Amino acid sequence: MAIFSNETPLRFSIFSYGFRPFFLAAGAYAILPIIPWLLYLMNLIEPSIPLQAWHAHEMIFGFVTAGIAGFLLSAMPSWTNTAPMIGKDLKIIFCLWVVGRIFFWLYLFFDNPIFGYLLFVDMALPIALFIHVSHVLVEAKNNRNYIFIGILLCLAIANFLTILDLIDLGLSSFNTGTLFAINMIMITLSVLGGRVIPNFTRNYLISKNSTYNIGKFPLVEKPALYLLILIAILDLAMPHSILSYMIALLACGAHAIRFSRWGGIKVLDNPIIWVLHLAYLLMIIALFLKAIEGLFDIPYNLYLHCFTVGSVGLFMLAIMSRASLGHTGRPLQVKGIITFAYVMVFISAIVRIVAPIFPSILTSAMGLSISLWVLAYGAFLKIYIPILISKRVDGKKG
Repeated sequence: MAIFSNETPLRFSIFSYGFRPFFLAAGAYAILPIIPWLLYLMNLIEPSIPLQAWHAHEMIFGFVTAGIAGFLLSAMPSWTNTAPMIGKDLKIIFCLWVVGRIFFWLYLFFDNPIFGYLLFVDMALPIALFIHVSHVLVEAKNNRNYIFIGILLCLAIANFLTILDLIDLGLSSFNTGTLFAINMIMITLSVLGGRVIPNFTRNYLISKNSTYNIGKFPLVEKPALYLLILIAILDLAMPHSILSYMIALLACGAHAIRFSRWGGIKVLDNPIIWVLHLAYLLMIIALFLKAIEGLFDIPYNLYLHCFTVGSVGLFMLAIMSRASLGHTGRPLQVKGIITFAYVMVFISAIVRIVAPIFPSILTSAMGLSISLWVLAYGAFLKIYIPILISKRVDGKKG
């Protein structure tokens, strides 16, 4: 018996499949938490709590978590051959995300102890996802995807650590929590990227009658993942340690070897695939930047922006734009404006990485980076809101 029921809605709604409400939410929430940050840079608001911490939390546990939820709730039925979460139960789990966002916005402007303690409600979504995903995967004996059970649990723990610090109950645990969450997201990207990128590339090349062989290096597949897990552990137990930076350098090499066999150069004519390659490449570069920042004492968090703005920003946009087409029965071809959105996120990441190196233009560069990001996700919403709120074009359920 499933934790959540599998009722069939009487009529179409956006709660007819998990990707619909959560991809809409992720697209909108890629932009909303940036607005206070932009107003703060313009000296138009003065938040009651540190805005940088609030912004970091909301981009991780608001934006990214919504994307992860949408993906898992849509992918698990095909992984396990089970019915999807739909209707009332999907509404409930989506409301957990919404309520968490409401309390965090209230706390941004009203530093009230009551609002502070209500922030813990935001842990409800990753915990609910953890329970649901655990039940479905274990019941189906789908051990290949058990790693997502651990990732969701770790995201809940990371959220707990950040909230403790935000309401002054932790011992400077915010940075620990956010870094732990970022490492979990990197592991997620590594697992999903390692599956979908070579598969999508292979299928596309077959359709073009290409004989290029998409291969693997079996000797680095598991070590590449284990090294990321080790980084997550070291960043918890020994943050900013030389050992962590050395492991990051090894992970960079392992993932570069893995990436080298996926034939990215062969798909430059297909934006919906090359954007995935680019997102993964930025993760590899981020690992390299993490290593050299530590080993050579470079004072900027270049790797964090390379990974979060670049790799995660692109991967989220790529997966949402592709999955929304596939799950609604549409051809896997993005419009030109979405291709342009991919490019804008990439440029936004480059500007954000370079900006701290030139303090004299830091504010204007950050403004440019923010503007490009907002335009990119604004383009996603323009094209995909009609897709996400309408029936499948092939008449099927979902």
